[in-house]
Amino acid sequence: MELTGTVLYVNNEVTPLESKPDLKTRSFAIDTSTEVNGQLYPGYASFQTIGENNKKLDALEIGDKVKVDFSIRGNRKGKPNEANPSPKNTTNDIVYTSLNAYGITVLEKKITSQGSENVATTITVTATEKPKRQKPNVIPEGYIWNESTCTLEEDVPF
Repeated sequence: MELTGTVLYVNNEVTPLESKPDLKTRSFAIDTSTEVNGQLYPGYASFQTIGENNKKLDALEIGDKVKVDFSIRGNRKGKPNEANPSPKNTTNDIVYTSLNAYGITVLEKKITSQGSENVATTITVTATEKPKRQKPNVIPEGYIWNESTCTLEEDVPF
């Protein structure tokens, strides 16, 4: 899937995945608001990057217009109760959803010069085809290699 928007923030804090502490994540958010007939419809999306994809956030700055290629991942955790001690298939289930960014293309970048006056200039950058990532030699336990997106993904049964 893909989504286009303007970078709101990039979190520089690197945090370990709860289920796999050896893999680190970072997060960022984009503004996907659209205007139709003079009416603004706000929209926002928060993404995470995992492992090697964390480096892709280093080039992003607030205000950059980007296209984000991502996959949707979810985990389901059931809460047992007296009527159903098994956490499977209950109305007390909690589903956590993550938008995992694997491709980030900067479409427009804002650069500010540091002369006698600060002048903001917007440059349009032509998007190029993203290079294919190679399958790693070792795949961590609990992850699978997705050939179509060239990314590691949690192997979570639904």
